[in-house]
Amino acid sequence: MQPSDVVMLVNVLYFGHLREVTLKDKETIEMPSGATVGTLIEFLEGKYGPEYRTAMDAIKGLRILVDGRDHTLLGGKEAPLNEGCTVVFLPPIAGG
Repeated sequence: MQPSDVVMLVNVLYFGHLREVTLKDKETIEMPSGATVGTLIEFLEGKYGPEYRTAMDAIKGLRILVDGRDHTLLGGKEAPLNEGCTVVFLPPIAGG
């Protein structure tokens, strides 16, 4: 098997408007080995269409967590994903 043929499972959790766009609160996605946060976002845009990107862009302060750590601390869109990791798309929490 070629390295590009190796797949890994990534758990994805959605909140807020992204949950409305995907009609899911969570799913497990097969990604190629070596995938990054950016690769995952591109995949999700392909799966859910341009409304997914529009929703992401509209959420000011959207945080993307990889196994509980902010993706910006792990390399931004180049942050690597690992087998079984959990990626959370988390809009800001409002309240008072």
